[in-house]
Amino acid sequence: IARYAATIIEEGDTIFINSSSTTLLLLDYIKDKRVVVVTNNGNAVGHPKGPKTELILTGGELYDRKQSMVGEFALHTLSKITADKAFIGVGGISVDGGLTTSVLQETAVNELMMRRCQGKCYVLTATPKIGRQHNFLSGSINRVSTLITGKGGDAAEIKDLRAHGIEVIELDADTEEENI
Repeated sequence: IARYAATIIEEGDTIFINSSSTTLLLLDYIKDKRVVVVTNNGNAVGHPKGPKTELILTGGELYDRKQSMVGEFALHTLSKITADKAFIGVGGISVDGGLTTSVLQETAVNELMMRRCQGKCYVLTATPKIGRQHNFLSGSINRVSTLITGKGGDAAEIKDLRAHGIEVIELDADTEEENI
């Protein structure tokens, strides 16, 4: 999923990536591109990145379980930045429930990343999270341009997401072919 998503990132882009482990993997696949990555993912500090990748951390309070930076300081930093694209990992996505997470403190950061993005917002998630709803809302599906996932997700939910104008890219894990 991250490998495919990295092909969407263009030379010179400024991108948001949230605290998701899937979005963090984007750093593995953009090593040859000049990109500014803005993230609240504390794990990005020790993650290998290419020499052309500029990493900006939001700062803020550290939420230990996920090593994510949250709170007013993180939000203040994000409020000063406009990104070309946003890559958001979620705990769940559905037409009825929107984008949800199990971590209340991350909802405001995720929502602001999507709001401060002048281009497309991409949701990167594994198939079991399609149709799932967690307790805390990060944002409306109306902010999502594209969902990038594997094949085999909830067919009815994928159909509903497409009916709401979201492009759904289902990747075959073996061949990396896309099915739009």
